[in-house]
Amino acid sequence: MEIVGNPNKRINFSPLTKEEEIIQNITMILTTEVGTVPYDRKFGIDASLFLDKPLNIAMARAPAEIIEKVELYEHRVKVDKVTFLQTDDGKIIPKVKVRVIE
Repeated sequence: MEIVGNPNKRINFSPLTKEEEIIQNITMILTTEVGTVPYDRKFGIDASLFLDKPLNIAMARAPAEIIEKVELYEHRVKVDKVTFLQTDDGKIIPKVKVRVIE
């Protein structure tokens, strides 16, 4: 299954399937800045590792952080691949391919 880190995606507080729950959890990880969650300051992605860096450097550094945090906080999946969608204004949006291991 592939998940795109879309910060505009609405939260479903009653996911119907395990896959919906996993997708929602990973989306939350990808769109949360590390240090912003009280009582779990390590939750989320540390964008300072690649923010304001040249695109090639950002795209080289981001996958390691994404893989580490997704596998740390969503134990039911293994990350197979991290790619990026690039917007016209130069932003990169992570696209994470995972497989359920539970």
